[in-house]
Amino acid sequence: METPRDNNFVPVRMGILCTDGVTPVPIAVDATGNMKVDTVSTISFSPTEVAPRDENHVPTWMGVSSDDGVTPVPIYVNADGAVLIDQ
Repeated sequence: METPRDNNFVPVRMGILCTDGVTPVPIAVDATGNMKVDTVSTISFSPTEVAPRDENHVPTWMGVSSDDGVTPVPIYVNADGAVLIDQ
């Protein structure tokens, strides 16, 4: 998927699809500007420390692991673009 861009050609934030760990997916925001979220307990693969990229080499959104506070991990989303959160 090619990353969507605004009128100034700034790319939107992309997450990684939680079911395969490699597919970039735009992070979804509702009509009022709130980021959509989804709860999840586990993913079925090991996270990568390298930001996956779309066809135009735009990197996906990364965060740091809550385990050690320094290891880079991708931000995972569901197929609808809702960011996964751990409850």
